[in-house]
Amino acid sequence: WAAAQKAIDRALELDPGHRAARRLEAAILARAGQLDEARQALEVWLAVTDDDPRVDTRLRASAQLDLAHLYLLAGKESKARELLLALGSAPSDEIRRLCLLAAVDQALERPADALEDARSAQRADPHALMPLVQEALLLQHDFHDSDAAVVAWRKVLAATKGNPGLSALVQSLRARVVLERAEAPAP
Repeated sequence: WAAAQKAIDRALELDPGHRAARRLEAAILARAGQLDEARQALEVWLAVTDDDPRVDTRLRASAQLDLAHLYLLAGKESKARELLLALGSAPSDEIRRLCLLAAVDQALERPADALEDARSAQRADPHALMPLVQEALLLQHDFHDSDAAVVAWRKVLAATKGNPGLSALVQSLRARVVLERAEAPAP
């Protein structure tokens, strides 16, 4: 990321107001683990592009979701929630928004809201894996409902069948471990 950061720094040196370079700067900072700097860069980019008709509204919505994620990682859950609720339903990123909202609500110790967020994401896209995983985790750890969690983990396992992605593989293994432990005879 150092080489990419140098290239962005040079581009911004040549044109400090270059909007695309500013947006890319925030992404590079986040990938490099410089979360506070990435958050600040996104906040500036969003402020600068607020009324700019040349900037696609979907790009702004995506940046706002990125910012909400950075707020969550920084422990600013209330700020993240406020931003996610203000965004409202954006069809192209609705699953991502709802999954982020579920994570935020869980961090705010609002498990019922988090579960509803995850279920709303499932209704929006029944094939999405993350909402299923979120539901299983919430039922297992926040609600301590082992029977419902087993059912949810079985849904996760079923959803990963035939999916060659790394995320599906990891979640499949996670589901198998949970299910094996749940089905193991008591010592």
